[in-house]
Amino acid sequence: MTAQLTGGAASRRRPITDVDARLDGLDCDVRQALRPLGELLVGVAERETYMINAWRMARRHDQFINKIHNYILSLYRRQTPAHKAD
Repeated sequence: MTAQLTGGAASRRRPITDVDARLDGLDCDVRQALRPLGELLVGVAERETYMINAWRMARRHDQFINKIHNYILSLYRRQTPAHKAD
């Protein structure tokens, strides 16, 4: 898999000028998955003013992975029919 933009040479990146409007346009599940990623990135960006030690960073990473895992499971459960007791 390559990291190319879809649409070939005609595609262009568009800057997000209104983050709130962009997030409002996403599905609720997508917003829930993006939130821990944003929190992780903010924590990394604030490293200069507030040093995060290795333990806290590892814990934040684990929380992020758990949230993504739960999100993927919720998608799977939606697509899998519920088993009924006979």
